[in-house]
Amino acid sequence: MASYSLWVPAAGAFTVTVGAILALRRIALHVDLVDRPGGRKSHAGAVPLVGGLGMVFGVAFGLAACGAGAGAGFGSLQQFLYSAVLLAIVGALDDGFALSPGVRLFTQVVAVLPMFFADGIRITTFGDLLGTGPLDVGGISLPVTAFVTVAAINAFNLLDGVDGLVGCVALTALMVFLSLAPAGAVAANGAVAVVLAACVAGFLVFNIPVPWDNSAYKCFMGDAGSTMLGFSLAWLMIGSSQGLRPLLEPVTALWIVLVPAVDLLWAVLRRLARRQSLLRADGEHLHHMLARAGLGSRAVVAVLTGLSLLAGLVGVRLEHAGVPAWGSFALWLASGAVLVLAATLRARPRRLA
Repeated sequence: MASYSLWVPAAGAFTVTVGAILALRRIALHVDLVDRPGGRKSHAGAVPLVGGLGMVFGVAFGLAACGAGAGAGFGSLQQFLYSAVLLAIVGALDDGFALSPGVRLFTQVVAVLPMFFADGIRITTFGDLLGTGPLDVGGISLPVTAFVTVAAINAFNLLDGVDGLVGCVALTALMVFLSLAPAGAVAANGAVAVVLAACVAGFLVFNIPVPWDNSAYKCFMGDAGSTMLGFSLAWLMIGSSQGLRPLLEPVTALWIVLVPAVDLLWAVLRRLARRQSLLRADGEHLHHMLARAGLGSRAVVAVLTGLSLLAGLVGVRLEHAGVPAWGSFALWLASGAVLVLAATLRARPRRLA
């Protein structure tokens, strides 16, 4: 793998993603696979929900090119692709027909099975998060792995509320990961990260918030994209933080995905405190509160992407500096609390004198 360049698969994945989105936009407008404004949605006009499907085409092409060029050591990419395609297809059906939560949850759990059984990518320990020794999961590895992966899938899905936000946060996480794992360091993980980054970049061509009218080519990733990206980041983080020679500590993986993880944790805590259904939608996610604080869509994306990058770099630095996992985790919790508190206070309406 070290002698094989991923530039060609990455360039191909980017090109295929862009081409697929352009082709799928026209189809989506004909079959009404679009997102219309209304309720909490304030965008103008009907926007095609094909970004996720376009990225899957790019991922499939890029990983096929990786396997063809590098040969042995890439068997797990096939299993990864099975799950990614499954989630994208069901996500697209959900975008078009609003599937029940039970169907979505069942599909997400099914997507974990190839990762767990065929690839051996599973959670066996959380590390020494509490300072009492490694928190090993023992015989409940499957449900723990499924729970964490499904949580990651839904964390990225919940974050998808502003143009470019999920794409930029995911791209930032992938870049931080690649700074730890250059493409040649861990063959399958490096290939997935590089190809995914190229596909996300291709999607952002159609979704990044810009100051001019881009309605002629704009698209959203939809559930097809957000669930696929959440699963992909979980696959990378779990696969790289477990085993005999992990690339990073489990707590460092948490730092890399701090923004979506904190947003999900905050959503669960506030709904439990209010005795509301965990499936109930609301307008109190981080991006909602920043918008109410007066930030425009571009500023919201810039702030949360910047925080995501900073958090990832801090987590990496803490691990390299030898800070124990429990200390890093305590700082992670404190950082998440500060982020939520700051967003909440900024979003409160100011009293008139």
